[in-house]
Amino acid sequence: MNAKNTYYLKRLLPFPIIWFIAALLYSLIEKGILGDADYYPSTGNTYDFMSGLRSVVVGSILMGCILGIFEITVFKNLLSRSSFLLKVSVKIFIYIFAIALFLSFFNVFNSIIEFDTNLTDPRVIKSFTAFVGNYAFVSIIIYAGVFSFVGFFVIEAIQGLGLNIISNFFTGKYEKPRIEERIFMFLDMKSSTTIAEELGNIAYYKLLKSYYKEMTDAIICTEGEIYQYVGDEIVISWPLARGVKKYNCIQCFFCIRESIKKRQDYFERNFGVFPQFKAGIHVGEVTAGTIGTIKKEILYTGDTLNTTARIQSICNELQSSLLVSADVVKRLGSIHPYQIKEKGDYELRGKNEKVTLFEVSSK
Repeated sequence: MNAKNTYYLKRLLPFPIIWFIAALLYSLIEKGILGDADYYPSTGNTYDFMSGLRSVVVGSILMGCILGIFEITVFKNLLSRSSFLLKVSVKIFIYIFAIALFLSFFNVFNSIIEFDTNLTDPRVIKSFTAFVGNYAFVSIIIYAGVFSFVGFFVIEAIQGLGLNIISNFFTGKYEKPRIEERIFMFLDMKSSTTIAEELGNIAYYKLLKSYYKEMTDAIICTEGEIYQYVGDEIVISWPLARGVKKYNCIQCFFCIRESIKKRQDYFERNFGVFPQFKAGIHVGEVTAGTIGTIKKEILYTGDTLNTTARIQSICNELQSSLLVSADVVKRLGSIHPYQIKEKGDYELRGKNEKVTLFEVSSK
């Protein structure tokens, strides 16, 4: 499975997990209310806890997968520019409608299995009408609606903060500071100040939004993590092993360039400019930990970040689009699909020792 498919699978997984939890809780609550009863008092339908639990769990996981696929495909762009309130309203309405249809189908299916008959059997029809016409059905819909909201909120949090951030917060990985060896890329738009002055604040913001959006697939496919957006600059990071695997840290730059290039007509038509960029890449140890009280985030500190920023800052001086440190070149190995040209040793602001830089281009 490639990195992109893995990413979308991770985005899909919360849906069946949330619906599994919802179904399990509902079954346990139902068992607590009905006790040793062998039928539903409201409908007269047969009740068996273990059989019902299996059906509800399987159905909830299936429903979660369907809604998850719908969320990351149809809703991916459909409501991307809508307000949070509108997203909540539209999605919950659609989810509840889908859940009502799914429950109705599931009731009919279970009745056919239970009575060993077909769809036209009066017993199946009676069971269905009793189910949908009862307050129990309404209560299930309300319960599902509440969990839809909870699930939607969790998904929005994941999208807003990122899968890795959410995962690290849940596991407590960075509650205590730890030393990691990571690769960082500082990627900065060329002539951004001039472009911003020409476009104005609103148009420039829209440009940045489109510009960063076009980078998404490239970052996902090369297993990068977005560490920060700083105006027209984006900081991408990799754990060392992931960054050097398949030359991800270098490949990311060229994938982004290719993605932006494919949209050149769009940028020129809508903004009158074609955004170009430069980047610096460096590797080294950083201290990683969670900071903040009213707003928490994972912070990387250390000379590695400062050095990476300085490398990127002299791209214009050397007329290079991509500069990397000798440490990065060393970790890439001798076999790679790139042209690497040594640019010499340079004094970087804030560094006592000179850093050997290399220009990287595609062959």
